[in-house]
Amino acid sequence: MTDHHVSRRRLLVGGAAATAAIALAKRLPADAADEAEAIVAGSISGLGESDSVHIDSVDHGGIEVALAPGAELWKDKEVTLSAFELGDEVAAHGTWQEDSFLANRLEPLYRDLEGSIMSVNLPQVVTSAGVVTMIQETQAVDSGDLVAVDPQELRPPDVISVLGRRDPSNEALIALRYGQLDGDEAEG
Repeated sequence: MTDHHVSRRRLLVGGAAATAAIALAKRLPADAADEAEAIVAGSISGLGESDSVHIDSVDHGGIEVALAPGAELWKDKEVTLSAFELGDEVAAHGTWQEDSFLANRLEPLYRDLEGSIMSVNLPQVVTSAGVVTMIQETQAVDSGDLVAVDPQELRPPDVISVLGRRDPSNEALIALRYGQLDGDEAEG
């Protein structure tokens, strides 16, 4: 796990901005110009052999998303389609091709969580806001009101801020980045 200098505000605002961008892009109509990049967000309900995924989207219903040749597939690192699971919450970036969607990028939807630690049994950290799972790719951040702490040093009642993706098998948040709130910020 490596330390990166990112303020809590940048971590959370960046996540919120990405969520807002997804929400805005999802409003593009299906008949938008072929060249207009759009985003389809939802849960994976089916996986094709190597070049498609079925996404259940609140805005569009069930959509078969074709992956363009050379499409970027990302899940904490660059991966193949086999790394994705049924139930993964994802965003497909691409273009509408009449009634179908061609994606050039597929990645998880990220959520943020802030909570007081109740117990630690790595890789699981139970907080007042939910369960967090630390993985090899999890990065500690140290900047502003966030302090990078080795996961082995996390203790109740520390307060942590986490950006991660939902694990469809158990609803835990798989941590991408996290930091412990310093004492002043945790109190107020």
